[in-house]
Amino acid sequence: MIRIPNATICQIIDYGAEVWGYIKSPKINNVVMKAIQVFLGVNRCTEIPFLEEEMGWQTCCIRRKVHMPRVWNRLLKMDESRLTKEIL
Repeated sequence: MIRIPNATICQIIDYGAEVWGYIKSPKINNVVMKAIQVFLGVNRCTEIPFLEEEMGWQTCCIRRKVHMPRVWNRLLKMDESRLTKEIL
């Protein structure tokens, strides 16, 4: 049951996050916290660390920092004839 919101919310929010870099994104984190609150049906005053632990989700910042090296490694391993690799 937790997979459905995780698959929809996190996938949409993290789209293209690899190219954002190390920006701080409090608004994105607020959207995720609101989604967790609605999904769990808790009060808006519930502590954020409790919500994150209950859902088992990683924060947006952590997911973005994990995705950036993955994309970089994928680009480095590409064939030299690909346009993406030539632009890099």
